Amino acid sequence: MYPAFLCIIIIIVIDGKKTGPDPNREIYRSGQENCPCFCSERNDESGFNTFWVDKYPTKEPGVPDAFECGTSNCLNPSDYGAELGWCKEHVDYPFCPRKLKGWNGTSTSDFIKQLVNDAFNCWDTTVWEEDTECDKTIRRGACYTAFPRCEQTGINQTEPKKICRSYCENERKICRTLKSAWGPNEHIAIVCAEEPYVDAEGPSKICTGTGSNLFVDSFYSRIIVLCAMTALLTLIM
Repeated sequence: MYPAFLCIIIIIVIDGKKTGPDPNREIYRSGQENCPCFCSERNDESGFNTFWVDKYPTKEPGVPDAFECGTSNCLNPSDYGAELGWCKEHVDYPFCPRKLKGWNGTSTSDFIKQLVNDAFNCWDTTVWEEDTECDKTIRRGACYTAFPRCEQTGINQTEPKKICRSYCENERKICRTLKSAWGPNEHIAIVCAEEPYVDAEGPSKICTGTGSNLFVDSFYSRIIVLCAMTALLTLIM
């Protein structure tokens, strides 16, 4: 009886645990309005994180630049593993380096390395405690923004894919447990189905990013297996 009871207690405790950002970090802020929080919006003017638009200002203030690839052909991630470096584990699809001012015409390898550096720096400015699930999700978003999924639409013609709604939902739901003020799931679903996201579930050929419940499903699957094994041991004993 005791092992099964212990399993129930473990589920309750783990489900209710909130870690939160490290208050000792110099850039720490609390709540929704005092970020930087995310790296998945290139032309973000909401204040969640203005890294990309600060680093690469748009041609006309307040007007997003066109969402385009910086190369005329889609790239295979296996051909650029060294260049992708910090983003390598997340960019596992045909991609293109996103077009940004000042990098057109440079070598593809250098372009990719610069964007990886940018993705890292964006992630590094966010408020979340390192190695939490929220922080890991933000890292993926930085890489998705720099290296969107790419479709070859013709000879020397490419089409980048915007980030999936499901990734956006995942990002906000996971980080909400670390005290971000994102509101109910219904609100998150509406926001993530609008620009600059694509109303689709990833992974998908029409958008960039993974699904919305990878962490939750994986976590609770392990807990369910643990409890099943505990119950079986209880019966045997």
